[in-house]
Amino acid sequence: MRFLVIGLGSMGKRRIRCLKKLKHDQIYGFDNNLVRAKYVETEYKIKTFSNFEESINFSRPNVFIICTPPDKHYFYAKYAVKKKIDCFMEASVETYKDTIKLSNFENSSQTMIFPSCTMKYFHGPKIIKNLIRQKKIGNILNFNYQVGQYLPDWHPWENINNFYVSKKKTGACREIVPFELNWICGIFGLPKVLNSYIGKISKLKMTADDIYHFVLKFPKNIIANITVEVLSRGGATRNMIILGSKGRICFNYEDKTIKLFSESKLKKIFCINEGAKSYKGYINSEKPYVNEMLDFIKAVSNKNKKMFPNDLVNDAKILRVLEKIENK
Repeated sequence: MRFLVIGLGSMGKRRIRCLKKLKHDQIYGFDNNLVRAKYVETEYKIKTFSNFEESINFSRPNVFIICTPPDKHYFYAKYAVKKKIDCFMEASVETYKDTIKLSNFENSSQTMIFPSCTMKYFHGPKIIKNLIRQKKIGNILNFNYQVGQYLPDWHPWENINNFYVSKKKTGACREIVPFELNWICGIFGLPKVLNSYIGKISKLKMTADDIYHFVLKFPKNIIANITVEVLSRGGATRNMIILGSKGRICFNYEDKTIKLFSESKLKKIFCINEGAKSYKGYINSEKPYVNEMLDFIKAVSNKNKKMFPNDLVNDAKILRVLEKIENK
């Protein structure tokens, strides 16, 4: 396979490392920022370009890895479909209608587009899914979930106004909501939106909102309170408490534990271990991202969309929930 990684920011660099970890060597990069492109060429020993057409003509890719800001994903995905190039793209914040249109376009051309669903590859969500499927705490009644990290800590090396997370349409909170809902809805189903609050409550100098708080009703009358924020100082926050008819599950990512309580007693502690250290400057292990790339490559190699746990139709459903949260 000949890969063209489009967008060479933090995620583009991560995907290059993933491909190298999987022993792929025909990797090329494109970024319209010449300085960034040249840095990646030197650092990762791959050929890069700052002109898109030049990158296509030289690399002749049969796979795109789209790592641009979210509002640019569909431009390159549509190009890929026209040229019959299979592609992987990071989590998007496009509209439900545009995502369905892209899905229809994909199907008519027999090209495969795989949207990212990285959280499904993390150890914590996988353990929670198994515990719930095994009914370890009986019927699920309610859960509370909070996730966030102080936005200037995302990329400590650059000002937040120099990349997409500070803009209204592509704000960090707005991006995180579907990123998290993807794995949550994979466990509990698609929810109805009961209530929401979206706003900017900090003094961060940006136009983007810094908190999304919403109440959802999942199938089987499961009620959830979810907070997504970019305000947590001193490290990232990811805490979940799930209440069941026979116990509860407590997920604390800071402590790297999932605790299973049966009635009033602590029954078992699961230690979260991704199996690999995080890369310098990144808070998460590389392993989930590598495994996601592996499944993507398997699906493309076998021309089998079912070998990857996400598609555009599912992404569209998640984005519809985001739209309802914003319009409530």
